[in-house]
Amino acid sequence: MEQCKNPLKPECPSKDIVLYLQINQEKIAICQQCWIALSETAEN
Repeated sequence: MEQCKNPLKPECPSKDIVLYLQINQEKIAICQQCWIALSETAEN
């Protein structure tokens, strides 16, 4: 199982991947907890 690769929280151990961000040719796995945190940050 793949681990979260949130560049803003590289120590995240979660394997609960809910989406992938594609930047150039790299796919970055993001877990549910990090995605919620990122989306709340974007709202402010």
